[in-house]
Amino acid sequence: MAQVALVTGASSGIGEAYAERLARDGWDLVVVGRRHGRLVELVRRLTDKYDIHARAIAADLADEAQLNSLLAEVAELELGLVVNNAALAHYMPFAELPFDTARSLVHLNILAPVLVTRSVVPGMVERGAGAVVNIASLLAFSGEWEGAHLPRRAVYMPHASRSS
Repeated sequence: MAQVALVTGASSGIGEAYAERLARDGWDLVVVGRRHGRLVELVRRLTDKYDIHARAIAADLADEAQLNSLLAEVAELELGLVVNNAALAHYMPFAELPFDTARSLVHLNILAPVLVTRSVVPGMVERGAGAVVNIASLLAFSGEWEGAHLPRRAVYMPHASRSS
């Protein structure tokens, strides 16, 4: 029986690359993302190319109800690996960041990976095996960018902004 990995943010970029590599290494997959069509295509491509089973779960992890639904589902799976990759950033001066957007950023970038991990770790501990990979952007270390062609980065600011 193959090991099962969960990959969030799997519909593109790093998450899709992780899913591809894990499938090549023989892992069965549960791929999660907001874009259902892209997830279905990813599952089709990976199951056609590799001898694995894969399943797509369309969910916006910034949405509390969708996150809670995912948590209940993955808590029941015997996962050997979780890749918390789903993330979001907004580029604007922090003082202009709408409250609802800030809330979505925190829910997706902080709360979702913590709760996904918390929901699967008890099973991993019980089985005596498992791993969690949390993907974080190097953008977090870059600070704000004062370039005229780009607005300042909101939330990804390791130091306080200066007002002129």
